[in-house]
Amino acid sequence: NVVHNLLEKGYKVLVFNREMKNESMLAKMIVAESKQVSYTRVVTGSYTNNDKEDIKVTKEKLLKKYGDRLIMKDKSNDFESTVATIRQVKPDVVVDDYIGLATLRHVEDPRLRIDAIMKEYKLLCKSYDMCAILVSQLNRKCEDRPNKRPIPSDLRESGSIEQDSETILFMFYEWRYLGVGSKNGEYGIEIVIGKNRYGKTGRGELGMKWRNTMAKRVSFTERQTEVILNAMKAYFEILKSKQYRSPDEISIFEGLSEVLDYIKYEEHKEGVSIEQPKTQQAYENPTTPEEC
Repeated sequence: NVVHNLLEKGYKVLVFNREMKNESMLAKMIVAESKQVSYTRVVTGSYTNNDKEDIKVTKEKLLKKYGDRLIMKDKSNDFESTVATIRQVKPDVVVDDYIGLATLRHVEDPRLRIDAIMKEYKLLCKSYDMCAILVSQLNRKCEDRPNKRPIPSDLRESGSIEQDSETILFMFYEWRYLGVGSKNGEYGIEIVIGKNRYGKTGRGELGMKWRNTMAKRVSFTERQTEVILNAMKAYFEILKSKQYRSPDEISIFEGLSEVLDYIKYEEHKEGVSIEQPKTQQAYENPTTPEEC
């Protein structure tokens, strides 16, 4: 999403994918841009004919929109080649995911390596008038505290990162620790501004933006919920009458599952208890409209 938004604003972006392949990154961008394809179907390869056509159109659209402004590298784990690529491309923004996987010739100590990488990025940003978004892991200290919200000292090899960075942002998923007691719910996340050289620190909240029919966050009325559930029950009867499900049926079923997830989110937000399926098997092989 970050890369997509930067490209939409006209920036030239260089991405170092040290952990995932470029194909995986491109698949996520296609899903973000597509009108109908879900990431689950892209990963599993369970395309419908409509999906294939949409992917083809989306690829052409991405190439036309971003063409020479998006450069991705997934085989540049040594930092020397990273620096050489930056000097050659001269991007507006570099996204490095993540710096802990970058190697540096003749430097084995992780702390010294991160220190050298941070200082080199600092110089590159000044020399080429660019911005660098560097992803880093946390150590396990925050897991041992009553307050799990991360702070700058939780960054792995944090000394040089904390010193040389302009801004430090953390993602805090409270649901992982508090469950239903989380104020942001299952679909919300908190962005913690741990350092801001030119402004204030603080926190912000982000939530899920639902696709297609769920693109705008709305509150379902009791009647709307009843209509959606009745539609699911009707479709469930269709599923029961067939011996197999075609890719088209599966895509419809997944869409209805997304609707049900959204209903759960809305009802949780309103403080209504949702009864979960009693077993994993019941969830995977629903036998009643309610489980479906």
